[in-house]
Amino acid sequence: MPPPEWRSFPFLHRELVVDAHDPTRPPAWLLEMDVTVIAGGRGSLFFGDAAGGISIVNHGLAVVFSFQAFEGSVTHLKVMRNRNILVAVGDDEGGIPVLKLWNLDKLDKESKVPSLIRSSKVQHNNKIFPVTALAVLENMSQVAIGLENGVVLLIRGDISRDRFTKTKAVYESGEPVTGLGFYEDGKSSLLYIVTLARILICNTSNKDAM
Repeated sequence: MPPPEWRSFPFLHRELVVDAHDPTRPPAWLLEMDVTVIAGGRGSLFFGDAAGGISIVNHGLAVVFSFQAFEGSVTHLKVMRNRNILVAVGDDEGGIPVLKLWNLDKLDKESKVPSLIRSSKVQHNNKIFPVTALAVLENMSQVAIGLENGVVLLIRGDISRDRFTKTKAVYESGEPVTGLGFYEDGKSSLLYIVTLARILICNTSNKDAM
């Protein structure tokens, strides 16, 4: 009996991104950018680069806006669905990871960049560790940050206003956190935590846990 043949299912179609004026090469802005992270939402693509810049790209793959977000590399991006808010983590202030939120509907009058509504250093026990994962609830009431040392920090409160927030480590292990994701069902919220060796679920609905 002959061995079974492998079947191929084309779930995705690959298409080369080219410059609008020269189809023989990629867009000029992409060639000049050292991309570190990409996110999509609200009809746009968001590119973070190693120099701390964030560029917003439209459907035609043209840069419509860019601004300097961090002193160092941008590591994580999240575009909220319900509000035009961009959440990012990057290296700032001497290599310290910083969580920042911008209101994309409002420009700062002096700098002419999106209005920065929150900026918080990411630390655990006053020590600095690289950020490896980021998750944000759509109602902006919780932010989860995974660290290389195996700790997951949960920030709870009025995240978009940078007030009435509390931060607590909800998980600690010796394995780096590789992924985070929220699942919300009514008033209940679950945080999925992925490490190199396991997948866990943390119920973050209980405010007493904070």
